Amino acid sequence: MEWMTHLADGSQYGPLNLLAVRHFIESEMIPPDAKLTNKLTNQTVSSDILLTPEMASVGTELARVRRDNRALIKQSDELRGECDRLRAKQAEYEKALQEAKAADPFA
Repeated sequence: MEWMTHLADGSQYGPLNLLAVRHFIESEMIPPDAKLTNKLTNQTVSSDILLTPEMASVGTELARVRRDNRALIKQSDELRGECDRLRAKQAEYEKALQEAKAADPFA
């Protein structure tokens, strides 16, 4: 959310995520030749560079990475839960073993 769009009438739109600008161009909310300025660096670029196939693939790849990340977080949470269950079961077995040893004078 670091980019501002400068429209032909002098107004500004934003702040925007750079990857969202393509959507705004395609939905005609901003023109394809609008200028974008980064609020932090003051770098200005033309929004039409975001219409290249390379930039389209960046958005697709980012969506895939986010989806994979969510799946990995879910898997990690499930594994953490399984580890907790196994630790609890181990503690039960160790307690039962100690009780059995205490009850058996020959152990």
